[in-house]
Amino acid sequence: MRIIVVIHEVVLFLQCVKYDKAIGFPTEDEAVHEGMYLLSSEKLWAVVVFTNIDNSSTTIPNHLVYKIRYFKAYVYVDTKLGNRS
Repeated sequence: MRIIVVIHEVVLFLQCVKYDKAIGFPTEDEAVHEGMYLLSSEKLWAVVVFTNIDNSSTTIPNHLVYKIRYFKAYVYVDTKLGNRS
């Protein structure tokens, strides 16, 4: 009986979570354009651009090369970490 209560609570919690956090775009320019719109409503975390994937390809490379674009004013800085190298 207790497991049913736990499952019910989990289901209620998951109803509050939005799953549409990732949106794909064909080009970096389109992603940045949409990102600027989302920034105005404070709904953007970051834009991840995969630089070595061909849009016409049906396979993923063994090693992904990417860059993360974000608005630095929304990212907290932790100066205590310092240089880890």
